[in-house]
Amino acid sequence: MTPADSQNLKPGNWWRKIPPGVWLIIAGLVVSRVILTSLGIQLYRGKILDTPPDKFAATQVSSYSWLNTWTPWDAGFYYYIATEWYEIKYPERLYSNRKIAFFPVYPAAIRVVSHLTGHPYVVGVGLANIFLCGAMLLLYRLVQREDNEAVARQTVWWQLLFPAAFVFSGMFTESLYLLLALGCFYSAYQRRWWLAGLLGALLTLTRPLGILIIAPLVVEYFRQSNWRLRAVRGDILWLGLAPLALTGWMFYQYQLFHEPLAFLKVQAGWGHQLADPLRQLWSGLTNSIIYYRVLAGYTIAIGLLLALIQRRLDWPMRVYAWLSLLVPLCLAVDSMPRYTLVIFPLAIGLARQRLSPVILWPVMVFLILIQLFLFILWPTRETFIL
Repeated sequence: MTPADSQNLKPGNWWRKIPPGVWLIIAGLVVSRVILTSLGIQLYRGKILDTPPDKFAATQVSSYSWLNTWTPWDAGFYYYIATEWYEIKYPERLYSNRKIAFFPVYPAAIRVVSHLTGHPYVVGVGLANIFLCGAMLLLYRLVQREDNEAVARQTVWWQLLFPAAFVFSGMFTESLYLLLALGCFYSAYQRRWWLAGLLGALLTLTRPLGILIIAPLVVEYFRQSNWRLRAVRGDILWLGLAPLALTGWMFYQYQLFHEPLAFLKVQAGWGHQLADPLRQLWSGLTNSIIYYRVLAGYTIAIGLLLALIQRRLDWPMRVYAWLSLLVPLCLAVDSMPRYTLVIFPLAIGLARQRLSPVILWPVMVFLILIQLFLFILWPTRETFIL
């Protein structure tokens, strides 16, 4: 062993082995979240919008404005699940138990950690950002497998610059969902099907759309088998963990409500009705409320972008991307900016386009401005909904 090797093995020198691109990602995450949190504090103090407290999307969960910034909208449901679990107050009134629409992995993590540290809202926001860091590092590693470091680094920037990317740091499931989806792909590419199946099961129990991961994983399995049925082995059975997890969750709902699809019925109470994507888009574009027209236009733009860059993606990523866009659209155009956040192949495809700096930098600056604008509107009840 050389003196240099001995020096590198010292516990205090582990950081020397971390690539510069990873340090840039960590620094970018920290700086961007400090800026957004500072902006949110000013927002809640009424120094940006003249919005009274009762017009914010959630009751103030603490006296700290920074925490209130990251806990609007669905954060309250995750809080109640984490503290009360799925306690049923009115079994005969399905719609009154709205929290059944939210799946258990994320609130369960909050529940476990908050027993050790206290405040569930602080834990929820903290876990979301830990999951976000993990997702960005895993995305970097995933792209670096087939591309160079510059493409991997740019992929992470694109992912963080999407218009609603600030939601990743809120008390929501987006960062956990993205981390688990990336873990499924990374494990599948390494032929660790047991791990891909396990992460797929956790993904399915994070959000209903998680079950869609089965399709790209099956495509990747057969791609590695050269599309030959004779090459299929017993390890494909690991992919059955995801539907098994969903079946278990439906059985749990049956025990509570005598209705295995209770989560879908609650979603219907929010106006999410199954229809073909084109009808949903047309309904949004012709709606008299500008909010729905903006969402429909955004969704069309994402679809066009995906169509343009899909040739840069392998088939499993194409399948994942299109399913992640079209299936939520079959329910409504509501929250599409948030749902499309987890379509990480978009960021990979954009990075592989290798745009010239003349185009790249103006686009990135424009996306930053859009994200800041949406972040200001995000917590207000009457202005914008993500």
